[in-house]
Parts: sequence; C-alpha cells; structure tokens
Amino acid sequence: MTKIINFPNYHLQSDWHDAGINEKIWLHSTNIKDHHDDNVQNKTYNLKIVKDSDIVIDNNTDDFTIEDYSQRCLAIHDVKSNITHRFIAPVRIFQSIHQKSIIALDVARTGIAVSASTDGTMKVWDTVKNVQKFELKGHYADVNRCRFFPSNEVIVSAGADMLIKIWSAIDGSCPVTMKGHTGSINDLAIVDRGRNIISVGHDGMAKLWSCAKQTCIANIFDTGNISINACAIKSFPDSFDLGQRQDPTNDDCVGTSDKMILLGTESGFVHGIGVDSK
Repeated sequence: MTKIINFPNYHLQSDWHDAGINEKIWLHSTNIKDHHDDNVQNKTYNLKIVKDSDIVIDNNTDDFTIEDYSQRCLAIHDVKSNITHRFIAPVRIFQSIHQKSIIALDVARTGIAVSASTDGTMKVWDTVKNVQKFELKGHYADVNRCRFFPSNEVIVSAGADMLIKIWSAIDGSCPVTMKGHTGSINDLAIVDRGRNIISVGHDGMAKLWSCAKQTCIANIFDTGNISINACAIKSFPDSFDLGQRQDPTNDDCVGTSDKMILLGTESGFVHGIGVDSK
C-alpha cells in the first residue's frame, strides 16, 4: 500500500534577521492533506527574540522545535514529518533593478545576473557592482523563464508570448527566435552544453529544440492540454533504463542519450521522461 507523507510549508517573516531583542516575528505553516483535496490547514505562530543568540516560541505548540538560531540562520524542525526547515538571511539585497514583481532570475558563475519582471523588463546586471549592464528587449509579454547557457555568455528566455529567444550576454543582441508552442511557455531546461534545449508550456507540450537549426526536433511529451509548469533535467548512468527509442536518433540531438526530463504538471503529478526514448 502506498504511504503518503505530508510535508508542511513554512513561511517566515521576510525581515526576521533585522528584528531586535523582545521583538516578535511571525511564522506561518500550510499543510495540504492531499493534492486531490482542497482541505488546507493554516497556522500562524509568533517567535520572540530574547537575546542575540536565542529565540523562543511565543505560542505553546508541539508542531515544531527551534533547532538552530543566529542572525544569519533560523532552523526549525517539524515534528510530524521529521524535516528540518532552514531559513538563511540575505547577504545583500538588490532594490533598484526592477520596479515590480520579479518572476524569473538566473546568475552566471561570473556574477552577472539576468532577471525578468512584471514591469515588462528583462535586464542583465552585475551582482558585484550592483549596476545594470543593459536591457533585453524583444518579448511581447511577461518573460516566465531566463537562463544562462553553460558558457555564461549566452542567455535563453521564454514567456507568455509563446516565443523562445536566445541572447548574447555580452552585447544584448538576439540572433535567434523560435516558435512552436500554442500557449504560454512556463519553463526551460538546457541539455548538456546547450546544443539543445527543452521547453514546457501551458499547452501541455514538452518540446526538444535545436539551437543551431532554430527548429523543434521533437515533441517529447504531451499531457493533453494539462499545463506543464516546471521542468528539470538530469543525467543518469548507462545502467539506468530510460526507455528504448523506436526511431533513429536525430543528428541534431547532442548529449541527450543519458538525460531524463522531469515535468511538473498542473494536475500535481511529476512525469519522468527519457529525452532520447521518444
């Protein structure tokens, strides 16, 4: 019989690390009993700082314990799930990049960041100097995802306008635009070194693309119009069975043979698909 384990979500007051002695901060928990059930249990607790290195629970509760506390870290241990939730205070806060909600963000190893916002902008900026380098203009609606390629010199983005765009992170030019989805594109995954990418969208499709040919190589998965909201790619050893391919591998597929793509859907399920098994 399948055992279902529920993991509560904890949300901590965002400026908790700035609270002083005898100040209270709030902690909120949400526990969904079943992904098919709308019965959601919400609880709010008050935590009180009594000295620089000590914090106590202001409410009587057996739901969790304080495992660790400092000005940079707060760890709570959920008793029922036996899971520790660790909150880390920010080292820096960037407040001048966007004017509204940030919905996509990635940072290269060089410290250069790309971010997109509901203010209609996508910007490339320096996290060390906290200065904007340039704005990427070309999407006609919100950008839902932006990522650096492994080279750190190229960016891929996609969004509600159903377009995938590839940009130079050096000068902001956009040499590639790809079309194929019939709904908003929600997420992107870069395969290996970036010759191929995978996109997923509100149309329920997961698509494999050739960046060089600027074309869709294959539809990897179709949920039947159930939105695919997120994806992640992972390499597996040869001993792991990712499924057998019936048709010859497309010559434009590079580094796909050992890859599985995980797809998170609107229905609450995660599908694992061998990228090369189509």
